[in-house]
Amino acid sequence: NKTHRSEDRLNGFVAEFAASGIMLTDEQIIAAPGLKSYVTESQEMITYLLSKGMEFDSIFAMSDGLALGAFVGAQKMGVRIPEESKLIGFDGISAACTEVLNISCIQQNVKLLSRNASEMLLALIARQPVAERRIIVPTNILPGQTL
Repeated sequence: NKTHRSEDRLNGFVAEFAASGIMLTDEQIIAAPGLKSYVTESQEMITYLLSKGMEFDSIFAMSDGLALGAFVGAQKMGVRIPEESKLIGFDGISAACTEVLNISCIQQNVKLLSRNASEMLLALIARQPVAERRIIVPTNILPGQTL
């Protein structure tokens, strides 16, 4: 289920590893096919990979739902998070990150995103030119129990 947003997240993730001298392989990047709920798919994929002997010390999930599924799948297979494997999600807006499991997440600045989108929309409605159609908004880390 590829979108520009998910491709940007993946590219940023790979670029940060590369900047640190770590080159990721295709086998280390697992994509959810998008046939079931993200939580279910992520849980099933982590469970399957662990049952096949794949070892990893961290999981970067491109959404809160994927992070929740990875957390449940890893725990189901006896992996202790964060002691044996770190986990970070992306968005930081779901209950998985904020209330239920306190999963660490990369959190978007929703207020700034909303303001930028509103300003662009109002300019388009007023038939005014929009200088930039794509604006990158800085993120921060929402600390939780999984890092």
